[in-house]
Amino acid sequence: MLALARERTGKAAYKRDAKMCDAPHIFNCSTFVKWLYGARGIWLPRYVVQQSECGTAVARNDISPYDLLFFTGSANQYRDNAADGISHVAMASGKNTIIHTSSRGTLEENLDEYLANRELKAIRRILPSENVRTLQIPTNAEVEQPDDIRWIVLKHFGTKRFEL
Repeated sequence: MLALARERTGKAAYKRDAKMCDAPHIFNCSTFVKWLYGARGIWLPRYVVQQSECGTAVARNDISPYDLLFFTGSANQYRDNAADGISHVAMASGKNTIIHTSSRGTLEENLDEYLANRELKAIRRILPSENVRTLQIPTNAEVEQPDDIRWIVLKHFGTKRFEL
């Protein structure tokens, strides 16, 4: 996933309301993260406020590559309380580096420098430490939404028990 993210640095453009159909040439912060995780077979929701509710919380001193970092900004999204608002997501690429898409394009930079004028609101770990399974969908199958995968699996395996 990091190699894929780094391959897009300096190449992918930023667009405020970028859609998944714009990828991999145009992103906003949340579609970039969604696209990266999707390439690993992991579905994430579309908006930063939704993504910030996924996975498990991580302490600042425990940041690892692939963790998602959420920041305040000029267009905060929130569920119930404006004080909890966030407007940007980046993926940790190291202990003190992040990779993300912003109005400056897709880039990798130092976390401390990025935090000079932003507040880090949350860190979430999406990838489990082990036991990740990837299903290869048949080429003739059509997937429009995550629930479609369930039906493809049930069609293939029937109602018998199976382990993913």
